[in-house]
Amino acid sequence: MKNPVIYTLFFIFLFVNILDIITSFFILPEESNPIYLWLNNVFVFYLIKMSFVVLLWIICKRNIYPNNFFHYVLILIMTFGTLVISLGVYANIQGILNPAIVEQAAQMSKAAKTEAYIAFTTIFYILPMAFSLIGFWLYDMSCKYVKIDKEYYKKKEWWML
Repeated sequence: MKNPVIYTLFFIFLFVNILDIITSFFILPEESNPIYLWLNNVFVFYLIKMSFVVLLWIICKRNIYPNNFFHYVLILIMTFGTLVISLGVYANIQGILNPAIVEQAAQMSKAAKTEAYIAFTTIFYILPMAFSLIGFWLYDMSCKYVKIDKEYYKKKEWWML
């Protein structure tokens, strides 16, 4: 195993995606993913979803990245993706347990579903990822001005408290 952290993160991401596919199959009228609403074909949607997972697998298996930023982006995609998809699985399970929710959501227009989905992903995926990427970019830019010296702090009495 070249990178146990990436592999573990990938397999958690894969597991959550499989759970999402299984649970979303039971509540298709409630599904609000814009790609699904645009295609209106669940199997093509699942194929696209799993193609993305396979692409991530190829990148993880190769374990060669052009720079630290790309490596960090990969980790963020899987971390935030796992969070957002887990929340989706939770919502799907709530829909399965409460058929009235599915009926009410099925009556919503595609535009309303898309708007709700975009708001959800913006709050839980896009904004946190944007702030994380900006933070890493600033960190990466500042690295050339910083000296890392672990031994320096071992000599300071106030640091050893």
